[in-house]
Amino acid sequence: MTPQAADPLAKLHPLREPAAISAWPPAPGWWLLAALVLVAIAVGLFLWWRHHQRQAYRRAGLKRLQVLRAEYESTGDTAAYVQAVNGLLKAIALNGFPRREVAAVNGDQWLTFLRETTDPAWDLPAELADAPYSAEPGIDMQSLHRAATQWIQNHRVPA
Repeated sequence: MTPQAADPLAKLHPLREPAAISAWPPAPGWWLLAALVLVAIAVGLFLWWRHHQRQAYRRAGLKRLQVLRAEYESTGDTAAYVQAVNGLLKAIALNGFPRREVAAVNGDQWLTFLRETTDPAWDLPAELADAPYSAEPGIDMQSLHRAATQWIQNHRVPA
């Protein structure tokens, strides 16, 4: 017997390997997943942009409060600062809340409104109710500025 006859496998041709599987084009499921991710990103960006636009009045209010603070520090006019801060809070409230709830509110009702629309632990000086109407308001300017900043940043607007 010849060595070739003894080994029948030697007569076989070498194995042909299949062509490598291409990654392109992806399966339809991957296209669907990519489309869903793009839609989710677009919706997220739209919601962020809309929130950013709705909060523009807060950013403008905080900038105006900083300007008022700088004016107060340069002039030292306490009465003007208190009146300006009170007016700023009223303008911001008119921007974020229905006019009928805010426009005619003053004095203790104004303080109640401010307290009800923000965090219950918020520390608003009680003298703010009468301070805008007195020539020498007896109010701590640091606490007023801090309270106004907190209210502008944290007040809750009805949906």
